[in-house]
Order: sequence, then structure tokens, then C-alpha cells
Amino acid sequence: MAMATATAVAIGARMPDAPARRGRQLRITPGAAVTGLTTIIVALLAMRDAAVQVTARQYPQLAVKLAPANATAITRIFDTAILGPEGLSQNNQRWAGAALQALRADPLNGSGLRLLAYVDDLEQNGSDRARTLMLLSERASRRDLLAQIWLIEDAVRRGDIDGALQHYDRALSVRPASAGQLFPILVAATTEPAIRQALVPYLRANRPWVPSFLSVLVEKSPNPAAVAALFQLYSGARAVPSHAVYESTLLKRLVSTGDLATARSLASHIDPRPQIWAFGFDPATTQARLRPLTWALYDGADGAVVLDEKGALAISVGPERRIVAASRILSGLPRNARLQLSLTYPDPAVAPLITWRAYCRHVGRGPQQFWVRDLPATAGKITMEGRITIPDDCRGVQVDVEATGASGTSDSRAVIDRVSLAAS
Repeated sequence: MAMATATAVAIGARMPDAPARRGRQLRITPGAAVTGLTTIIVALLAMRDAAVQVTARQYPQLAVKLAPANATAITRIFDTAILGPEGLSQNNQRWAGAALQALRADPLNGSGLRLLAYVDDLEQNGSDRARTLMLLSERASRRDLLAQIWLIEDAVRRGDIDGALQHYDRALSVRPASAGQLFPILVAATTEPAIRQALVPYLRANRPWVPSFLSVLVEKSPNPAAVAALFQLYSGARAVPSHAVYESTLLKRLVSTGDLATARSLASHIDPRPQIWAFGFDPATTQARLRPLTWALYDGADGAVVLDEKGALAISVGPERRIVAASRILSGLPRNARLQLSLTYPDPAVAPLITWRAYCRHVGRGPQQFWVRDLPATAGKITMEGRITIPDDCRGVQVDVEATGASGTSDSRAVIDRVSLAAS
């Protein structure tokens, strides 16, 4: 206590002009009182409006009772009705009156303008006035998905493909979650050449929704050939390099459905070099992005397959293991063909069994083997030749090169080069 008293005395000594500790009266002028009261009222009104807006989004029926002209609440009730299983159960004019009431309170409310346009469309069946109101709604806010959907449908009714895609772009850009509703329609529409042409600028610009759209398109389209035409039209990965993955997926799907002619056409567009169709092993015929029309080389734990700079395929396989060292699907082959190749075993004592197999590819059923050849394990370099007769009903031919490791503890190795397939 003594220390506190001393400190107080010291502070008082340093502040000789400090006012004496006595009660002071607070004087409030009438003007200040009015200003303070106004501030409180404005704050309370702002709090009320904020509360009504929150209520309007979550409980629109209650919000309408609190604020009958609240545009958010009115349009929420309307949207629930129009999207519900029973549709609108009230008179259209009543909805129009509610929209006008909301617009008197908030003339630039986009949802209110959209509601009025929607009702006018129901009354007039696509009138110019409804379109004008909906365009005004869009100018107020492009984030209104229902407005964008109406404008899409209106453009389709008028045959305005560019206009419809413009609204698709806006809807998908500001409301990515709408993809579940809009992508199936857009995917189905790509069967039309005019729509494919109109999509080109959006695909080349790689709009935010385009990657997701292409992913769905290449996997779900009922017409993969039309999708291939679209890729060739806008140049695919040549225009947008990141689209290469979708081209590869589409190629695999075309092959799996038996449309090898379209697959081959698309592959030639992706890589126009004629050497991609050579039968032998080289960088062009083993590139991954064109598989399965190019050689797929084994990549796993039971062996290794390496293509050297001279075009020779070096194969290594573990003891008593079997791998598909290389596999490829071809089309347009002559009915009678001659296979030639050179083969070397670095260590004939542990040489792998090299087996060539040919399968006929059909639509709706699995590959059927029609030709097989085991290669002998001898010292030195050997040349092998085999004749192949391809069945008439083959859509395509799958060629597999198998390697089976010898018994023991060491890997088995072989080198294949000078591979060719020509008419016999």
C-alpha cells in the first residue's frame, strides 16, 4: 500500500497540470441527439434487412411474411415451384404481380426480372418481351443459372446455335456445378456438324469448362466417330497441347468399339508422319499417345523391354516368368502377309522362349487367336520368316510378342530387330 501511494505521489508530481479528480457533466446538444438516434435507426434497419436476406435464402416463405416485397424470397418460392414435380400451382398473373412488387422495391434485381420474363413466356409462348426481360436479367447478373438455361432454350428454338453456345459458356463458367445438367445435352448435340463447328473457338480457347467437358465427351458420347471429327476440326492437341490425353482416350475407345478406320484417321491427324504405320520398332511406332495403334512395350516387375537407337528391341525376362513384351493392333493389312525379323540371344544357354501371336479383333467379343509361332533358341543371329493368312471377318489384327524366361536364377535375354510385315 505504501508503494502504491508513493507511486501515485510520483506520478502526480510529474503531472502538475492534471485536472483535479472531480465529477464532470456530459452535455448533449439536441443536434447530436438526433444524429445519434438516426445512426441507431439506420443500423437497426440494416440489421433487419440483413436478417431478412438470410431468412429469404433459407426460409423464403417466412421472409415474405416479414418483407412481402423481398425479391430474393419471392424468386426462391417461384424457383421451388417451377422446378418441383407439380410445376406452378398458382395463376401466372399472381406471379407477375409478385415480380412487379419485388421490382418496385429493387428495380435492378436480376432474379425479379427473370421471374417476370418467365411468366411472360408462359403467357405469350416465347414473346420478344420475355426475351428482352430475360436479357435485362442477364445484364443485372450472369450468375443466375435459370436465366442462362432459359436463354439457351430460347436460342435453340430460334435456331441460333452461336447464341445458345454463348449462354452455355456463361452458365458453365460461373456455375461449374451445372455441368451435370448441361454436359449430357451438349454431348448429344456434338453429333450435329453445325454445332461441332460452333464449338471450335471455345475448345481452342480452352474455356474453364472445356477439360471436364472433353473428359465426359470422349468417354460417354454415343457417337465416338463424331467426337473424332470434332477433334480433327479444332486440331485437338495441336491447338491445345493439354488435350492430348483426351485424344488418346478417344483412340482407345474407337479401337475397342471396332471403328479402326476412324481411329486410324484420327491417329494420322495427330501424327501425319507415314512412318507411324511401319510394322517395325522405332520411336514413331512405339509412341505412347497413339496406343494401341502403336506398339505398347512391357513395363513391369517381371522383365524389361528397351528400344535402342538402332530400332532393336532388347528383351529381358525373369526366370520362368512370362511377359507380353510388345503388343499392337493393326488394320488395313493384306489378307496374305509375310513376317520377317532377326533374332539374337546374348546367352543361348538361358534363352527365353519368344512367341509371336496374332489375334482377330471383332466387335462384341474378345480377340480370337488365329496364328502362333515359337522362335527357336540357337546361338548367333538368326532370321525368321513366317506366313500369315488373316481371316476375312477380322476388323483388325492384334499382334503380341511374348517372352518366357528359362528355368534357373538368371534373367533370359533376346534382341529382336529388322522386323517387317508385307504382302506375300
